[in-house]
Amino acid sequence: MYNHIVTEADVSIYHDHDDNLVEKDLVTALKSFDHDFIFTHFLAVDSAGHKYGFHPDIPEYSSEIEETDKRVGKIMKTITERKSYQNENWLV
Repeated sequence: MYNHIVTEADVSIYHDHDDNLVEKDLVTALKSFDHDFIFTHFLAVDSAGHKYGFHPDIPEYSSEIEETDKRVGKIMKTITERKSYQNENWLV
């Protein structure tokens, strides 16, 4: 297994607790480059859960879920608009 773990990335982008910048840079990467693999992690939902609690009745937590859902929607739109989309396999 360890023979197949990638230890370095062609591109590495990190924004400490700024999901707006993560989304912006991901959309740019999807439009500009032809990557074999992209990993993205939005932190806002997890951070809100730790700060306020992990329950859908908690407004701060639910709000972050809704915002992240909008972000994923924009990313999905960007993916499906790629010229090569019909020949690609995506797992989101």
